[in-house]
Amino acid sequence: MPKIARPLTNTEIKSAKSTSKDYSLHDGCGLYLLVKSNGSKIWRFSYTRPGIRQRALISFGKFPTVSLASARRSRDDAKTLLSMGIDPQRDREAKVMDMIAKKESIFSNMAAEWLELKKTMSIRKATETSITQMLEKHILPTIGNVPVGDLSARHIIRAFDYLRKSGKIRTLNIAVRKVKEVLDYAVNSGVIAYNPAQNITKAIASYQTTPYKTIKARELPGFWASLDNVIMERQTRLLIEWLMLTMVRPNEACGARWDEIDIANKVWEIPAERMKSKRTHVVALSSQAINILEEVKRNSFGGVFVFASPRKSLKPMNNGTISNVLQRARVDMVPHGFRALASTTLNEHGFNPDVIEAALAHTDRNPIRRTYNRSTYIEQRVKLMQWWGDFLEGSKSGNITIDSGENGLKAVM
Repeated sequence: MPKIARPLTNTEIKSAKSTSKDYSLHDGCGLYLLVKSNGSKIWRFSYTRPGIRQRALISFGKFPTVSLASARRSRDDAKTLLSMGIDPQRDREAKVMDMIAKKESIFSNMAAEWLELKKTMSIRKATETSITQMLEKHILPTIGNVPVGDLSARHIIRAFDYLRKSGKIRTLNIAVRKVKEVLDYAVNSGVIAYNPAQNITKAIASYQTTPYKTIKARELPGFWASLDNVIMERQTRLLIEWLMLTMVRPNEACGARWDEIDIANKVWEIPAERMKSKRTHVVALSSQAINILEEVKRNSFGGVFVFASPRKSLKPMNNGTISNVLQRARVDMVPHGFRALASTTLNEHGFNPDVIEAALAHTDRNPIRRTYNRSTYIEQRVKLMQWWGDFLEGSKSGNITIDSGENGLKAVM
């Protein structure tokens, strides 16, 4: 017959002194207090694992942090599990693992992992900054602490309803698309079985993009006159003209490097990592663009960037400089609008649309054409870019002339 332990009292526990060896004070039903030689007192529960009849120990914590009453409640809970054939130690481990998994799966952690993966895909720094700002300003404050497994489409829609109410429909659309991407990552990582935001864009107001502000070709003489009235560094003026002549995006123009340019062959090869399409883009340089390079080179000091920042020579000029000049010139357009100006003008005057799209580094949205139409039209682009350079040069004097012939029209404005 097993020995029945007399229940412990708080007085006994408090007065128990450490000795040179560890010893135990039994409370009964498997619960005892282990008094360590270093003076610490630890609650333990001894039991037989269900099914395999193997002895096991589980700790309930230290006295006095864990009181006698609390230790007894833990023992009783463990005995209840044992009566149901559940191993209390395995149950505790499973709950700890669930808690860790739940903590790891909160949206903020998933978003951080997703962003790190995006970085390995060589996204542009500007894109990384844009994503980070969206996460920090709108997404994480609303659902950052929610486990991805607890999110539903309704939860997400309600979380961002403040954007709808304030009329920020574009921001709303961007936010839910980023949430969907993070949850796609969670699905692919095996954290959740399905993406609750898979079709969420169908439940929110759509956002119609507006074209970049630009000017008409006939407005170019007035544009140059307005630009002449703005006080600016010569390098800034050359950057604006370079942007217009090359038809690239503002950040691509500002980031132009000398090692990307072959003046002798009149080409500028922009590496894939600097392009929105993530494909290398070759720009055929007009004589006007070459003249700009030669002028910049005469006044440069062997730096890396063609248009180096006047304050930080190891960095390129910021495209915000161009925006600032356009605002001071009171021109109702944005730097990206020069691409729209070039595209519209060239299309209106009969150039092959495919050649124009190639010059603009646009990716064909038609997957079949994208697969089979691999031509870069480099020879036609050389002629197109020189025509565009001549067109812009002529517009400075107030006349806009268009040659007759293959381009279809001839006009003087």
